[in-house]
Amino acid sequence: TIYVDFDNTLCLFKQFPATEEIPTVTELDVPIKDDNALRNWARKYYKDCAFNSVLGYFLLQCKNNGCTVKVLTNEAWPFKVQAKKCWLQIYAPGLIDDVIRLGKEQIKADFIHSIEKDIKNVILIDDKYSEQIKPALRLGIEAYTPQYIMLDACEY
Repeated sequence: TIYVDFDNTLCLFKQFPATEEIPTVTELDVPIKDDNALRNWARKYYKDCAFNSVLGYFLLQCKNNGCTVKVLTNEAWPFKVQAKKCWLQIYAPGLIDDVIRLGKEQIKADFIHSIEKDIKNVILIDDKYSEQIKPALRLGIEAYTPQYIMLDACEY
């Protein structure tokens, strides 16, 4: 199983100028229940984000070789997880087998360690080295930053 982070790993954010207005969670007074409204919010929130195509290609190769690919996201707002799923349906249809929401401060390695029987068959890809990669390595989980995957892919 390959566990991959969403924000700034699979979905790459651009740097917003300080004056540019982007939608925030607090703009929503009620949870979004309408799928079209959710898709529109996701498109607006993630409008200038790019799909990390090099990482996507790597994940597709892994999937074609029998791996399961799951997104692990530390997200306080459940509807943002739905927005991420919508974004994935648009930019990476069929690539991701599951999207799992963890608590905002939860360590992904602890979650993986608690559910996987054989951590030798697991990879974690995340852009947060200190918060996510180092704990994974300490637990014996193979873990990489997306930059490492992208540099390795460029060698081929």
